[in-house]
Amino acid sequence: MNSKSINGKTVSIGGQAFKIIVKDKLDQDNWGQTIPGESRILLKGTLDEFPFIETFWHELIHCIFYNIGRRKEARDEGFCDTLGRAIWCLFKDNPWLFDLTKGKATRAKKNRS
Repeated sequence: MNSKSINGKTVSIGGQAFKIIVKDKLDQDNWGQTIPGESRILLKGTLDEFPFIETFWHELIHCIFYNIGRRKEARDEGFCDTLGRAIWCLFKDNPWLFDLTKGKATRAKKNRS
């Protein structure tokens, strides 16, 4: 994953579509920022690959917990950092999980049609 490949894409979390915006510089020299009220995820595009991916997952965790109404967890930077890194490592170390999950989601979607 690189910054150019996801800039402008959206990720749907609980029915809310978050637009991914990659910028060279963010406020207060942040690496990422989630703005749930505007459905935006901002990411610093000048980061190296691994910090960029870690930051992306970190911001996804913010979005997930905002979406399910867990504001305390959504505001906890350490929590979002740890959980985001753990989930990223889980999928990075076990790429077959993506295939398993994608297959199940595809079948479930077909069954609803």
